[in-house]
Amino acid sequence: MAKIINEINNILLPRVCFGCNAQLFSGERILCAVCRHDVPLTDHNYLEENAVDRRFYGRIPIKKAASFVFFTKNGLVKNLLHWLKYKNQEEIGGFFGEWCGALLMENGQLKMLMP
Repeated sequence: MAKIINEINNILLPRVCFGCNAQLFSGERILCAVCRHDVPLTDHNYLEENAVDRRFYGRIPIKKAASFVFFTKNGLVKNLLHWLKYKNQEEIGGFFGEWCGALLMENGQLKMLMP
């Protein structure tokens, strides 16, 4: 019954991608597959040393620093941050947090950082 109600709800109030405004398909959340593929990931988590690590050297004691995505003035990430910060779309933060956490777990980075 709940699945039928969800399908009716999706027809009446379709969920759309925060990146391109296209209708999201079943299984998609926040971003469509095309926009998710276009998110500019940094891969900093896989590197022993990266630009973010170097930025903090000598300033504060850290074990590891990284960024999840690249930011550009007119890019997808800028638009998503705008939705998150100024239009109260908090689920975008959760979406990126889950995605980043999954990548960290996948490559074992969290185990390396734990005492």
